[in-house]
Amino acid sequence: MRFLYFLAFLGFTSVMYSQDLIYPIADIPEELKDNTDAVVRLQETLIEIPDHKTLYREETRVVTVLNSKGLRHINAVEFYDDNTKILSLQAIILDAFGNEVEKVKKGDFRDVSAVDGFSLYSSSRVRYLDFTPTTGFPFTVIFTSKVKTVNTAFIPSFNLYDNFRTSVEKTFYKINAAPDLGLRHKIIDSNNDLEVVSQDGALTIKASNIPSVLKEPYGLPIHEVVPRVLFSLEKFHLSGVDGNAKNWKEFGNWMNTSLLEGMTALDDNTVAEVKTLVSEVKTDEEKARIIYDYVQRKTRYISVQIGIGGWKPSPAQEVHDLGYGDCKGLVNYTKALLEAVGVPSFYTVVFAGDEKRSLEKDFTSLQGSHVILAIPKDDDYTWLECTSQTIPFGFLGDFTDDRDVLVIKPEGGFIVHTPKYINDNNLQEIDGIYTIDVDGKLSGNASISSYGTQYDSRSGLIELEEKKQKRYYYNFFNSINNLKIDSISYINDRDKVNLQEKLVFTSKNYASKVGEDFTLTLNAFNRIGRMPKKEIARTGSFRIDRGYKDVDVVTINTPKEFKIKYLPEPIVLSSDFGEYLLNVELINGTSLSYRRVLNINSGTFSKEEYKAYRQFLQSIAKYDNSKILLEKK
Repeated sequence: MRFLYFLAFLGFTSVMYSQDLIYPIADIPEELKDNTDAVVRLQETLIEIPDHKTLYREETRVVTVLNSKGLRHINAVEFYDDNTKILSLQAIILDAFGNEVEKVKKGDFRDVSAVDGFSLYSSSRVRYLDFTPTTGFPFTVIFTSKVKTVNTAFIPSFNLYDNFRTSVEKTFYKINAAPDLGLRHKIIDSNNDLEVVSQDGALTIKASNIPSVLKEPYGLPIHEVVPRVLFSLEKFHLSGVDGNAKNWKEFGNWMNTSLLEGMTALDDNTVAEVKTLVSEVKTDEEKARIIYDYVQRKTRYISVQIGIGGWKPSPAQEVHDLGYGDCKGLVNYTKALLEAVGVPSFYTVVFAGDEKRSLEKDFTSLQGSHVILAIPKDDDYTWLECTSQTIPFGFLGDFTDDRDVLVIKPEGGFIVHTPKYINDNNLQEIDGIYTIDVDGKLSGNASISSYGTQYDSRSGLIELEEKKQKRYYYNFFNSINNLKIDSISYINDRDKVNLQEKLVFTSKNYASKVGEDFTLTLNAFNRIGRMPKKEIARTGSFRIDRGYKDVDVVTINTPKEFKIKYLPEPIVLSSDFGEYLLNVELINGTSLSYRRVLNINSGTFSKEEYKAYRQFLQSIAKYDNSKILLEKK
């Protein structure tokens, strides 16, 4: 009976919009074209959940693409697997006047493996529109699809925008679930852009004529800007398993018993092998370090978004035999090996990415894009990123730092916050020396030591070929003209999470000739980079996600044929955004000690403070370019 209602429901809406398939560009309001790459003329999502293991979803998406950057906003794609079937799929291409140019049927969509070449995920596939405009821009795509899935644990959320620089002419979302399933929702809409109505057991969301949002320098990430509505069921189904959860503890208990239990089984030979590896050590941390190193050497990561290929990890023994896995498989495999040597650990769900994103801790639902591993240590955890073959033990870096995550324990799920790397943790120290000769040539060497997220951003240099390494340093030392790098060496201390880079280099004509004298810019190694864009009318607040600290100590030798005319005064700048110190001292008649300390604080600041932040950086840039005069004797 509910299924018949659903068919009538879809039929009604299809008729309602089938008479309105002409979308000329001229009909778009001018305010929706400003600072916009694509206009969503219509986004309609209709969801019916008649029982805990049946979800129907119908999409109609009409997008006018204004330029080449707008192509990524078409989003004409559907994933499918053993649990999800595509019932219908079509795209109609219109020209700028609304005339039909091409019709793409389901069989004409590209159909490829979602994870090509890996047997673990052979059933995970994707159909997508492979379209190259031949008549130029603008053009319009009408994309329609119908999907049926048994996985009701994940209900597509409503998002007003897909991305920045996308305006919305009309959007409509309707969801109807059987009353006994316990449909819940959470509205995130600080500007009240959405009209949300609950009536007769169905929830509808509407919005219209919403201008695009610009991505501003240091702006908040899209998931914090876009109005959203999240959904979940208290009774649901996922990967062949029924679930029932009203809170995170119940949800974690369900994941543990239904998705993870039994997945850590290993054969006797594998268990014997790893036990032999740790036979000489006693502490859990030593055992965990050895196991982690073993996993990094033995396996490789394949990128599979957590929702593709299911939420259930591959069996540990299968990952061991194949030598590869996605994040779920590698975390479960590492957990299994630790379990075999008596070290407890917990599967942990997280939103990953350098833009920090926490789970919505006050709304229990299937969330996250990645998994990591937590090893209990006193009242805290040691965190393992199991997908990297190079990241140090116990170090997360900027991929999963400082955010709320879900730790799955035998007794249930618990929201925990991952470590935050503060300024002193994110340290870069430059210890250098350079000499200027009578022709203005610079000869020098530098040791760069980095920790925390600065280590994270630089440690990949070790893996590059020498040509690319040099290209990086030419950019890093971009204030040194005619730079010639003579040697590069690295010491990567993974136990201390410390990278040391040692360089030897020269530069012709670094000091600028002024008659018989020279002007010398003291800071040759680490001047502040490009200024953030000046914005006259900023629309949103801004954020510095991660603070850091730079300490530069450099000895500068000048030729004995010249005398140092004057020295810069000591500088101290202090603001809410950080602190800058500069001090130059005379060691002897021809040598100087240059010391620079820069602290940049993390934090979220109002749009009105953006001008002051730019001014702070401009002041630093000014003092970073401090010069002295070398006068010919």
